[in-house]
Amino acid sequence: MRLAVTLPVRSCDFLKNDVKEAQGAIVVTLPSKATAVRQALPSGAELLTLQVRSVPSTLAGWLPAPSGALVGIESSWDKFLQMARTFLIAAGFESDALIFRDAKRRGWQRGLVQAAAVICDSVTLSDLREPNVSSRSSC
Repeated sequence: MRLAVTLPVRSCDFLKNDVKEAQGAIVVTLPSKATAVRQALPSGAELLTLQVRSVPSTLAGWLPAPSGALVGIESSWDKFLQMARTFLIAAGFESDALIFRDAKRRGWQRGLVQAAAVICDSVTLSDLREPNVSSRSSC
């Protein structure tokens, strides 16, 4: 978000912290947390729910899973990496054909050039610097 807006951006958990931090703020949340966050916010506080791309529609062109296709998954968000593993294996991708990269770690781009596709979040996409990887990425 910091790349897209000129307003100050802060990260916090309104379900665990003092909701007074929401005064004058535009609160942004994932769809799965919208109801709980709305209930925790003071009356009249603005809440923006992010739109998340549908996993089934995004994978549709790749199903049935191609045998032996190497797929890179990268993010600095641990939950994204965990969910991607679950969804891809459930969709029939071979666990040995999945390359997971934690973008918080040094050298996380290593090996992604060999991937047939790269799945990432929008923040990690902006960090891709290898032309051979970013030109073939699918996020």
